[in-house]
Amino acid sequence: MSDFLFGTAGVPITVENGDTISGIKEISVLGLDAMELEWVHGVRMKPEKCDEFREAGKTHRVSLSAHAPYYINLASLETEKIEASIGRIVKSAVLGERAGATDIVFHPAFLMKRERIEVEKLVFEAYADVIKRYENEGLSVSLRPELTGKESAYGNLEEVIKMSKEFPHTLPCIDWAHLHARTGGAWNSYNEWCTALEMIGDGIGEERGLRRMHIHLSGIEYTPKGERKHLPLKESDLKYRELLRALKQFGCGGRIICESPHAIMHEDALLIKRSYARVRISSRK
Repeated sequence: MSDFLFGTAGVPITVENGDTISGIKEISVLGLDAMELEWVHGVRMKPEKCDEFREAGKTHRVSLSAHAPYYINLASLETEKIEASIGRIVKSAVLGERAGATDIVFHPAFLMKRERIEVEKLVFEAYADVIKRYENEGLSVSLRPELTGKESAYGNLEEVIKMSKEFPHTLPCIDWAHLHARTGGAWNSYNEWCTALEMIGDGIGEERGLRRMHIHLSGIEYTPKGERKHLPLKESDLKYRELLRALKQFGCGGRIICESPHAIMHEDALLIKRSYARVRISSRK
């Protein structure tokens, strides 16, 4: 039995009409285990539709998560945009939980040419309001600030660990391609992956940080400024097999969501699943 569930970011291309419920069924047919609901352009479905997603997930034994809208900036220069961002995270969590999702992924903020410490203060102030509203709703989903792909965004490895340490109900979404891209091609070896996993385990504990991981994985093209676009794994320089070996070496578990380009996403998700199954490890020191 695998330590991870493997799936796609959104409905596989093999579903002609792009219907979410058909997509959940197709995930099972393909031999995958998970699907992330892509609400990146807004959360627009009726609550009753979420009930159908939940039932489909149960019926086909597909684990669901959700990605909140891209239009989130908890450190915006405009107060109304911060308030809207808070609302988008909470709405995603409310409907995500109703849909059967266990994890809600979001991008925290943009620097907008400000110092990281200044932005972090604003992010923490706004996120404290998110947590208050979350608790008032009586929710149980995990909120997952994502490791972002550019240095111009708040959400490097240390920052998503810090958010997860400082706030309840919060765990990181580790996008390994973003980590590789935002550093201009660093973080791309077995030893570097192990260092990152040690940082996560030390920062928020092995049980929360390593046994309950939510991972995004794909190939990636980047510039000195960071992420440019996602690529198929075989067209990228990302050493994903070394990453998978590090994950297994550290006894990690959770969910791995493939974010390769849509045309090949399900194939790369299956490639990741098969590659992980073939990994052999030695005893840890």
